[in-house]
Amino acid sequence: MSSYKDDKRIRPRMKREFVMGVRNERGLNAVYTVDVSYGGVKVGSPLLLLPLGGQVDIVFDKRGEKFAFPGRVVREGGYYYIDRISRSVKTYFISIDDEHYSKFVIENYFI
Repeated sequence: MSSYKDDKRIRPRMKREFVMGVRNERGLNAVYTVDVSYGGVKVGSPLLLLPLGGQVDIVFDKRGEKFAFPGRVVREGGYYYIDRISRSVKTYFISIDDEHYSKFVIENYFI
């Protein structure tokens, strides 16, 4: 976790860890969000291994309605402790270039 002085965002925000899905050629896997931004999402999972450059779909569940956005794994983010499951997980940043994703994030998350 970075300190506030290293944070490149203008306004501080609350980070919430919630469950979402990552779909790749192996199927749909549950992951936890570490950070959500306009350009993509950083996710973590204790069991998920994603190849750099790999194509995935990010699946958000909003009150039972599923929203999927295509993305690409652009970097590994190291390990992050998830309070919800009380353990450290390997993280990945998934870049999403879909304009519908940016609108979805603006409407549903405080960033």
